Amino acid sequence: MGMANMGLVSKEKVDCFNLPVYFPSLEELKAIMERNREFRIEKMEAISHPKMKTEPKQCISGIKAVFEGIIGKHFGSNVTEELFEQCSIKAAEPSVLLLDTDMPTLHVLLVILKRNGNGNA
Repeated sequence: MGMANMGLVSKEKVDCFNLPVYFPSLEELKAIMERNREFRIEKMEAISHPKMKTEPKQCISGIKAVFEGIIGKHFGSNVTEELFEQCSIKAAEPSVLLLDTDMPTLHVLLVILKRNGNGNA
């Protein structure tokens, strides 16, 4: 609502924007991949290391890469840069949720797929 309060977007546009997001478990993701008969899973592993920390700017950059088009289509592309700039500023502020000052560990999903043999390579 911050950008609506600044007059950059209408409150109505904010109120009618809905972006449902679902994060599947590894088991759900594996089941989805196994239903695709074009490939088989050679290896699937969640990798994390205590020294691999998520930085706020990194998180916002990833969110922007995925959702910039959808957000731009709804609010207008002229708004997206300002929105993600504001998000970066907010994400860098100390948060009540992160009082321990440790950023969450970054998890990377490694999936190696092999195309099932169908004569086309």
